[in-house]
Amino acid sequence: MTKVIDERVLKIYRDRIAYVENSNVTVDVDRSLPTVSIEAPDAEGFFMQGDEAETFIAEADRVYEELQEVSFDEACKAVASPYADLMS
Repeated sequence: MTKVIDERVLKIYRDRIAYVENSNVTVDVDRSLPTVSIEAPDAEGFFMQGDEAETFIAEADRVYEELQEVSFDEACKAVASPYADLMS
């Protein structure tokens, strides 16, 4: 069954993704460890591991599956947007 996503919700996530991309923030996820690194030039970044990283990855998975129109990397950027905001 295909889930229909409200266009307003999709726009909010696309705006979050664009914000992270325009801020030159990089998000690196390693599921095997698990770790998440969120970094930007000239700013102190964030590094997560263990439960914190698993929570981030689970949220990115949820966004990816819910939206169906973004890549997993884009879903990670959407989830990382509050962190990017703190780095600006």
